[in-house]
Amino acid sequence: MKIDQSRLVRALDDPDVARWHANLAERSELTADIYAQRLNRLCDEFHTTPKTLWELDSKGAYNYLVDAVKHYRGKGLAGSTIKGYLKPVIR
Repeated sequence: MKIDQSRLVRALDDPDVARWHANLAERSELTADIYAQRLNRLCDEFHTTPKTLWELDSKGAYNYLVDAVKHYRGKGLAGSTIKGYLKPVIR
């Protein structure tokens, strides 16, 4: 799988994301890179930051995920693709 280096570098500019990425990379560098890219994509599409997502309370996180699923379904994406996009937030 080809890693989008520009998306990865932008995601890792945030020290909290870099720490999270390093923790994931302990098990798998590839998974860590993919999750960081997906997190960055979510933040770009919904005009937010990882820090904002991680600070959501339970209800806010639930609403965010429901809105994201609705958004991606509206784009015609398969459920498995949507699940892949949301894994970094759920993890």
